[in-house]
Amino acid sequence: MNKAKAAVAAARWQYLGRLEKGGHALFREIATGRFAIADESGATPSETDDGPLYLDPVDHQTLAINREPTYWLQVVDAKGRVCETTVGRAAMHTLRERFRYMVEEP
Repeated sequence: MNKAKAAVAAARWQYLGRLEKGGHALFREIATGRFAIADESGATPSETDDGPLYLDPVDHQTLAINREPTYWLQVVDAKGRVCETTVGRAAMHTLRERFRYMVEEP
């Protein structure tokens, strides 16, 4: 990615911190106020292999499934499709506190 494209991508996102060591980071999309996560495959959500994964309520409900030692987290991709990604226990704790994710236990 050239410097001009990198600057545009960085201006689109506000970095809010890493959810867990070696795991996903949390961002806010400045124009929309939507929250997204990004793994370490890119510097911002739009630069990752998966693209932006938004922490949007699905049918007004957010859900994670406990599959120890990870959690399967429902997210929404840039095309509006519901998909899943995995996060660790520390990340899930932060998401549960901040976004009130409901966790389905086995």
